[in-house]
Amino acid sequence: MDSPRVGIVVPIYNNEKYLMECMESLLKQDYENIHIICVNDCSTDASWDILQRNYAGREEVSGICLEQNCGASHARNVGIDLASQLKCEFVHFFDSDDIAFSNMVSNKIKFFEDEDVAVVYSDYTEGEKLSDAKYNFRPIFSRKELLKDGYITCISMARTKDLLKVKGFDINLRYAEDWDLWVRLLWSKIAIKVNEAHFWYRTNPESTTGSINREEYSIDIGILKSKIMYKLDKADIDTVTAAYDAKKQYIERANNE
Repeated sequence: MDSPRVGIVVPIYNNEKYLMECMESLLKQDYENIHIICVNDCSTDASWDILQRNYAGREEVSGICLEQNCGASHARNVGIDLASQLKCEFVHFFDSDDIAFSNMVSNKIKFFEDEDVAVVYSDYTEGEKLSDAKYNFRPIFSRKELLKDGYITCISMARTKDLLKVKGFDINLRYAEDWDLWVRLLWSKIAIKVNEAHFWYRTNPESTTGSINREEYSIDIGILKSKIMYKLDKADIDTVTAAYDAKKQYIERANNE
């Protein structure tokens, strides 16, 4: 019996400097049945050319070039849809400036034999250089604690059918979009943490997470907390609507500046 296929979804935006390192690390996975799904979110550098020149002929690599820049959440959702079309039973998200360790997929997939498991995540190392990277411990899963803190990183693995069921990432969120997704996925299921580092998170000041807009971040956290309170029956739909309206007004103001 063939092992289930895993789609590794990689949103890409202006990462020409690190993209080759990322791709080569993914192609060296010791789990064989993978398909790397690269979604180019309208990069203005040579990222798409690098993909086309080096990986266009690889059967285990697919690339999509979006017509307009819509953000990482939309790009990941496009990747989820393609993973479903490619009959990938699982999706592992990854970022295009990080480096995967060879056992990233193989040491997660075995935990999905339990149908109650919706997400598998791991520790990681981080730093500007791999040689100087420090170990980053992630907490063991607790649904109660997850409602307070988004400690599960986006670089995690889930069932494709579960991601489609919750309609993927909320594209209205630029920050905390992964936290929001895990809360929705894990409302009635569980997550498993693997007690080892599966990737190197590159501390990159040019990335989205390296340049946080504090006002927008606060608005996105407000949206997420409003959604959580609504699911807990401690807020009404007007509270959630007001949170989204704040984000809409922020975007309109930013576009007019």
